[in-house]
Amino acid sequence: MAEKKEYMTIEELKTRKNTSNAVFAGVKTANEWGTGKMVTEDEYDAAVKAFYDAPMDGSVR
Repeated sequence: MAEKKEYMTIEELKTRKNTSNAVFAGVKTANEWGTGKMVTEDEYDAAVKAFYDAPMDGSVR
């Protein structure tokens, strides 16, 4: 049987991962996430990594 994924709100993950307010706001905007969005820890980590790896000028690599 498939492993059950644990979903948490992005706000819970922000606190758990000590994500700064600026990075959190950028990740929310980049992913079009609203307050209370439920994601897995892996999805959150991938979104934060993608935000950090993105060019500052908004261009596409």
